[in-house]
Amino acid sequence: MKICLLTERMKLGFGVDLVVDEQARRLTERGFDVTVVVIHADIALPPHPYRLVVLNRIMPLGDFYSEKWVKHALAQCRIDADLWILHTPPFYDWLEFLDGPVLFVEYGAPPGDMFPPVIGGHLDAMAAKRLKGTYNCLLPCDAIVSISRSIHEWMPENAQSFSTVIHLGCDHYPQTSRDKSEALRTSLGILPEDVMILWVGRMQLDNDEQPYKCFQELIALMPLVHPHIERARFVIAGRVSDRDRQKLERGGFTVLANLSASEMGTVYAAADVLVNLSRWEGFNLSLLEAQIQSTPVVAYDLGPHPEIVSRNETGLLAKTPQDMFRALTRISSDHVLRADLSARARLWAAEFNWDAHLDKFEQVILSCAAKRMPRAETAMLRRKIAEEARQEAQSLAVSSVSPLTAQEILGLDGIAFVRTALDALIGPARHEIAEMPWLERLNRGAGKRATLLDMSEFASHRELKPHIHGLRTAVLPARAARLFRRKLGKGKTADLSDSTVWSRLQEKVFIQHSYRVLLGREADPDAPHGWTAALQSGVKRRDVLAQIHFSDEGRGRAIDDPDLQRLLAGYVHDEQPETQATSATDQHRVEAMLETTAPNVQALSGVLPRLSALEASVEAFRSQRTGSTAGRPSTYPQRSALMDECAPVATAQAHAILVAPGAVLDPLAMARLIDAANTTDSDIVFGDEIVLLDRQPFRRLRVNGPFSHHAFLGDTQLGGVIAVHKSLLERLRLPSTTALTGEILLHLVSHAHTITYVPVALCERADGRIGEGRPTIAALQSYTRRLARPTIVAEKKGGKFDVRSPITDPWKVAIIMFVRCDDGELERSLADLRAHTAADSYHLTIVRPKGARTSSSGRAGEAMTISNVRDDTSYATLVNQAVRRAPAKCNLVLLIDGGVSPTAPDWLERLVESALIPETGAVAPKTIYADGSVRHAGIAIAPDDQFSYIARFVQRDDPRQMTDVDRLDGLREVSIVSRHCMLFRRSVFADNGLLNAELGPEAADIDFCCRLQRSGLGVLLDGRVVMLHPDPRPRWTRVVPEDDLVVLRANHSHLLVGGERFWGPPVGTVAGSGRDGFVTIVLPPIQER
Repeated sequence: MKICLLTERMKLGFGVDLVVDEQARRLTERGFDVTVVVIHADIALPPHPYRLVVLNRIMPLGDFYSEKWVKHALAQCRIDADLWILHTPPFYDWLEFLDGPVLFVEYGAPPGDMFPPVIGGHLDAMAAKRLKGTYNCLLPCDAIVSISRSIHEWMPENAQSFSTVIHLGCDHYPQTSRDKSEALRTSLGILPEDVMILWVGRMQLDNDEQPYKCFQELIALMPLVHPHIERARFVIAGRVSDRDRQKLERGGFTVLANLSASEMGTVYAAADVLVNLSRWEGFNLSLLEAQIQSTPVVAYDLGPHPEIVSRNETGLLAKTPQDMFRALTRISSDHVLRADLSARARLWAAEFNWDAHLDKFEQVILSCAAKRMPRAETAMLRRKIAEEARQEAQSLAVSSVSPLTAQEILGLDGIAFVRTALDALIGPARHEIAEMPWLERLNRGAGKRATLLDMSEFASHRELKPHIHGLRTAVLPARAARLFRRKLGKGKTADLSDSTVWSRLQEKVFIQHSYRVLLGREADPDAPHGWTAALQSGVKRRDVLAQIHFSDEGRGRAIDDPDLQRLLAGYVHDEQPETQATSATDQHRVEAMLETTAPNVQALSGVLPRLSALEASVEAFRSQRTGSTAGRPSTYPQRSALMDECAPVATAQAHAILVAPGAVLDPLAMARLIDAANTTDSDIVFGDEIVLLDRQPFRRLRVNGPFSHHAFLGDTQLGGVIAVHKSLLERLRLPSTTALTGEILLHLVSHAHTITYVPVALCERADGRIGEGRPTIAALQSYTRRLARPTIVAEKKGGKFDVRSPITDPWKVAIIMFVRCDDGELERSLADLRAHTAADSYHLTIVRPKGARTSSSGRAGEAMTISNVRDDTSYATLVNQAVRRAPAKCNLVLLIDGGVSPTAPDWLERLVESALIPETGAVAPKTIYADGSVRHAGIAIAPDDQFSYIARFVQRDDPRQMTDVDRLDGLREVSIVSRHCMLFRRSVFADNGLLNAELGPEAADIDFCCRLQRSGLGVLLDGRVVMLHPDPRPRWTRVVPEDDLVVLRANHSHLLVGGERFWGPPVGTVAGSGRDGFVTIVLPPIQER
């Protein structure tokens, strides 16, 4: 059975994400074909056996509540499920679009009064819509899984009839031995007689996103407990920013930030008691996670807590804050009570295991499958029920108030006008959009008729029929005025194209960056939530930008971004009141038209269809000019035509389609290829499945982690299907029926002048015919002779090729090794370094703290310097000084940490080859742990200014891992490489301003790599060079202090706001000049050497 799970994100530090991961893993192990679809996810995730689809990596995000966008998303994901499991919004609202049984996992919703008004109102509205709307549309084949009895009883009676209570499991963290837990306590400085009080959750001192967790209450509780329990030690674990961590540590807390799964189990086991102050929970996994490690708990007596904590047997439950204080002091001061509770905790929690959860969960799945109806019948019933529910809800909303005519609504002002119009047009669905955008439009001077027209169009696109008497007549002047402006050419509205950075930002990041650019400050605490709700409900990004810019605060600020200038310049005219015009002539024409239509309102009913037809023809013409398919109906919000479903063009006009042997074409993707060929007129057009050797400046094409110019990747990625201009075929005397082999592909590329990339996989390769597409080594040697630098081609194992650039100039490396305090670590590194490196190829400088014991001495022929430095000297200063003092003969510099060891004798020569390429700024090797898993393969720029290690902990021999490990083996471009092992030319270092001494070590290398890219130099990761790097505290992400982040945002916003460019599928136009996702580059002519 094919099962699809849909949830908002996949970041395993969050509760729902962990549940989805456990369910998907265990369902896969039980023989189900499982796909998990998320909106966004961590760039690097642990290996998993199921298929994971991340929407924001394969397509632009749009209106999650639009049927067209939902169907397009499902088509892009290529999902054909027998059963759907919905975990979080916005997927709860996809019920009417799914043609199979649907299983809802209900986690509940915290009361809105626990949040700021805007956020709380949105949460309450979402919960009400699900309980009173969505759950009224269930079919007999559907079901609900409630994660606790309290959630089951929270739902209305009609939903309870579909609900089954299935408690979650808690055995996902490994059991921790006593030795490990005691070692952790010792490392934290906690003595055996101390009482370790643990709290687990997100730590946010300002703008707490989960106020119901009562983190502020914990901070207030600590000074009250200490006078009664002198040996109490408060330890808090979870996600936290570096700034908040420093403040909490100064306040007396011990902070364990961003721990891995294995570390969390040890923390629970090391604690004497877990305190949980949540005032609302759907389940509260942390209580069980502690109990299964034999740690007693203290929590409030509410919600599901009595279900998962055995009162006075495994923990204490408190009714009031006073009871909480007394319970915590009692359990902290009574060792016998803690031991008694601990003895029963593990046995109690063991009943809550994932195997038991999956047994019951599978029964519900099979029950839904047994009641499954034919897909066509299911789809028809869902649509019918949803339509009846919409009409009933709208009629109830209209009948609940006295019906108002359009003229009466237009007579209202401000918020009264907006609310009354939304109530009449949208009814209970009005919470899908915020009132604020419409009110802001009125405050900027937009007319009420034009606003009412937009509201009615918004409702009609959601299949809601307006119940306002006289609406069509009332909005006629606004419709006619808009049509006249368009015909006059004055109302051409610029919108966000997919090629702009602004269109590719995630919604929260988009709002934050809008405030920074347009207002010169950070966004207000509640602003991202309100604006995000508006964007998800259909408000355009262009409207958001305009409303921020034309506010009182932003109106006088200059805009340097040309994209914003173009967008907002078009917005000024398009959004002006309908009684205004940009010139006296235009105003006269519009006024004359209005005077003509005013006395004959009743007679205009026959004119309306003609006006609508005329407007549709204008829109079709404008869409055709911008690349849309002629006649395609407009949508709200509008998206690029090629990202929507469109009728494929039959043939390319001036191009021939060459197909590799065994290729299975994707018809929908082929339409993209043919349209790109007709639009760009390039010599060659190809898609994702083609991987080529480098040809300068072809490396600048930043797609899919750009093309490796030192190794061909797997055979399945070679060949495929391309469109070739017929003139190029004639020039090379090749017929248009030529089969696309690897040799032919190289021959074509080496003679092409323009190449266009289409970010989509165009075909698949049949396994039995893969070998037919591989080029011969002779063809590769012929191709590389055309490159701008000397190359040597060799065949590797597995049918791959290695292309090397021999070193022709003299070189010597200044190796700067940083040692913290471990003398044994230094000795191991030096032994491996000397065993794999020629003594005359480097000069070694050891940088160590004063007082450190280092017994190393240089070997014969080895030049070595030992530099003793003060502990308070910044890392950047140490690097800058060491580079200046290096011998003049050293034209390259290698920064390396003590403990990093080479594994092959040619490691340094390989890195030097790459560093001496003129276009290279810095190069780093791939580093691994002792078990072979990846430690460093580059650092990616994640959302919200986070930096994630690519493919960390991935192992090649793990059959479940989904990361393309082959992409880690060649030489490829990345965003950032780590300071732990980095090689660069000395001249590059001097030309780009050394390291910034104002930044700490976690930010200095990031700043340096960003400056290299700004100078047009590449940052490379050479996966052919493997180094061993033991890391005592591995982390998923690089934690950069807030002060350093401010500097990085100020200096490199052009890189950070764009997000990751090299790792993961491309989104939109990412380099060169292009339109609608196409990327075209011009290649210089190549001469035979």
